[in-house]
Amino acid sequence: HAKSLKELNSKVKAELGIKMTPGWTVRTEKTASGKTYNRFYNADGKRFSSHADVVAYMKKQLNVEDDTEGPRNLAAAMELAAGDDKDATDGGKATRRSARAAAGAKPSRDA
Repeated sequence: HAKSLKELNSKVKAELGIKMTPGWTVRTEKTASGKTYNRFYNADGKRFSSHADVVAYMKKQLNVEDDTEGPRNLAAAMELAAGDDKDATDGGKATRRSARAAAGAKPSRDA
């Protein structure tokens, strides 16, 4: 169990740059099907099934922003890239007018 705790502490330190608080324990639990798993418990007795679960919990406790919002940001980036492809027909030079048109806004005539 000491090895599992040491690995967990290394993972937390690598991800968050901090040492784990005292009181964490590891227990080996056996399921009804006979598989065994290491479960991690904090000082309050809260159970975690993986290193990733512990890191996510600690991030939440420390109010650390999670930068793994990839799919949502990726989708937005892909939409923007698709919009850029439409403007590429003018030699790659997007104009304010084409940018407004892509955004669905009417061009202003006061400029």
